Amino acid sequence: MSSIQAVTGELPRTRPSVSRAAPPASRPRVLVAKEQPALRSLLGRTLREAGYDVTELDDGTALWNELRLLNEPGVVNDPYAEEVHQVHLIVSDARMHGLDGLEVLARLRANEWGTPVILISADGGRDLEVEGARLGAAAVFEQPLDLQALVSAARALVDPARWGDEAVGHLSV
Repeated sequence: MSSIQAVTGELPRTRPSVSRAAPPASRPRVLVAKEQPALRSLLGRTLREAGYDVTELDDGTALWNELRLLNEPGVVNDPYAEEVHQVHLIVSDARMHGLDGLEVLARLRANEWGTPVILISADGGRDLEVEGARLGAAAVFEQPLDLQALVSAARALVDPARWGDEAVGHLSV
């Protein structure tokens, strides 16, 4: 199946290899999409330590397919379906091969999905910040990444410490 078919065609019947810990019911759910395995793992570990349930994905196509599957949980026999139906935050590389974070963000907003999205870029500069803001990104971070700033931004948007109260906030960028 080509990546175009995976993005626009029928939903896959199984999920590709996804790194996911057993989801505790009391933790906000974050999807992390980053092509570089070492940085993806570091982001996932950092956000887990900050109190989030994190699913790590290889690229934008996997991110988009995961979002589509989660919106139609009956498509896949998923033991996590009750827990993972809602995504509370997305952290994505802005530029990836195939479908990138900007394109996923544009599709989310076109479908009126308001989930906060944090974009990460190695070379975006001011143009990426402007484009991200236009599409509704909550924040744009440049690499090298300040992990503490990323966690602070995530907490400003969805704070695990207040989970169950008014957990979703708004970040002023």
